[in-house]
Amino acid sequence: MCCNNLCFENGLRHWRKGKGIVARSSLKYPTAAPERVNRRHYPDQATHWTDWFVEIRVHHWIKNTLVFAPLAFTPQLFSVDSLTRCLLGFVALSIACSGTYLFNDVLDYQADRQHWSKRRRPVASGRISMISALLAAAGLCTLGLTLALAVDGWFAIFLSAYILMSLAYSYHLKSLALLDLVALATMFSLRIMMGTALIGAAFSPWLPVFVFLFFGGLSTAKRTTELVNRNQRDDHSNNRRCYQEEDLPLLIAFGISFSIGALILLSVFIPTVAMADAMYRSPLRLWIAAPLILIWTLRIWALAVRGNLTDDPVLFALKDQFSIIIGTLIALSLLSIHIP
Repeated sequence: MCCNNLCFENGLRHWRKGKGIVARSSLKYPTAAPERVNRRHYPDQATHWTDWFVEIRVHHWIKNTLVFAPLAFTPQLFSVDSLTRCLLGFVALSIACSGTYLFNDVLDYQADRQHWSKRRRPVASGRISMISALLAAAGLCTLGLTLALAVDGWFAIFLSAYILMSLAYSYHLKSLALLDLVALATMFSLRIMMGTALIGAAFSPWLPVFVFLFFGGLSTAKRTTELVNRNQRDDHSNNRRCYQEEDLPLLIAFGISFSIGALILLSVFIPTVAMADAMYRSPLRLWIAAPLILIWTLRIWALAVRGNLTDDPVLFALKDQFSIIIGTLIALSLLSIHIP
């Protein structure tokens, strides 16, 4: 009994010195349960506005600029009304996307805590509580849909489909091999369909299919680099992914097939559609984009296979000087088809 009382007094003294932190060596029967509960239900640090800025992934909004892509292939490119509608659509889509990112991080909470880099996310680290994240996610999705309805009915329908697809992906599809890649590619194609609805252009399958194949390849490259990095770190946590080491050759083959398919489609589109369509003044300039896309895609795959691509390809592209130069040249080549 004396020994137990002495251990209790020592533990109490250390608790007071450490402002509530119990030293393991001071107790006869130490336990990690209180620490585990505290980390799970209470933020490790006070929430700062920058945590929300990180959590809604503002840098990922660049993917939503795809709503402007259909405008670049029509004579409405310099129309103030069309540009305004696309800008409003971009804002609505970005707000809704931020809501889906929050939903995803809540669903991935446990898996992200075991991941070497994703554990630093505000929800996973406990800096933003899951209740706050869920409330913010619902509010952002509602706000995005409300703004979409004010802009265009068909745009709102496509945005609703995007949100449902994103939630299905976060909840279950991301754990299904290959289907997760199809779901990601489909969400990129939906962005193109939103842009088409915003400008009221006639639907053409060329651009949505190209985007499906191109971004399907990039999504596969991301999975490839995740798997390579896991193997290099001997990390056995899969972050709700179903890919194993033996799946690496299949992933590479599947992803490169996506990428090559996109380039083949572009090579067919230029002579059969772009050059035959009178709406483009200089359609031959589209050929400038083809080799640039090929070079950039090959570089991305080389980095992915070596494990040198980051877990966030979007952030990588925004910081990579070579990607910025290639992207600028591709954008200029697309704009130049409307100039004599």
